[in-house]
Amino acid sequence: GNLKGYAIDAAGGRQYLLVQPDGLDWYRAATPPATHVALSAAVQGAAFALSGNVLGPSGAPAAGTVQLWRETQAGAELLTTLPLAADGSFSTVDTPPVRPLVYRAVYVDPASGLPLASLFRTVLGG
Repeated sequence: GNLKGYAIDAAGGRQYLLVQPDGLDWYRAATPPATHVALSAAVQGAAFALSGNVLGPSGAPAAGTVQLWRETQAGAELLTTLPLAADGSFSTVDTPPVRPLVYRAVYVDPASGLPLASLFRTVLGG
């Protein structure tokens, strides 16, 4: 989702208001997120090799899954959901039907439910 609002409440918690395809979602986290999501992409012929990692507090690998999204002028589309390896890494190869596009990796924090993301900002195939 897109961040629509952010505030720090009286107890020091963080409030997030996100615009999702089906409406607004509100999240509260007791502390700022300590998880870091990284995403990279490389041209591989007609395809793009996508890889990255999710690291939790103190750089420890996160567990769970990561969603990879394609984003074009027509909107966002879920490409796949990948399990994180033991070291927190993920990778896949995509041959998109439409270009130009960018990719986004989204990891949902298990404690707060807050989606944390990394956007690969370089426009690919443009």
